[in-house]
Amino acid sequence: KAASNTELWAAWKIYAEERGELGYIPSARSLGRRLTSQGYESIRNAHGITGRGYKGIAVKSIFGGADEDDK
Repeated sequence: KAASNTELWAAWKIYAEERGELGYIPSARSLGRRLTSQGYESIRNAHGITGRGYKGIAVKSIFGGADEDDK
């Protein structure tokens, strides 16, 4: 599993805004720091990600379907 910084930030922002929690992690940079502190490995142009992202985490589809890796 891996997800790009863009995917992770977009998903977090929607989730946090709906719950009034955006103040806890208010930027993509602070989200990246939090993921790193939780042990997720920062990657670049690897594991199917073009650009920067994190290994070991994925964003679920809002449509409820499983990702190909989850099957």
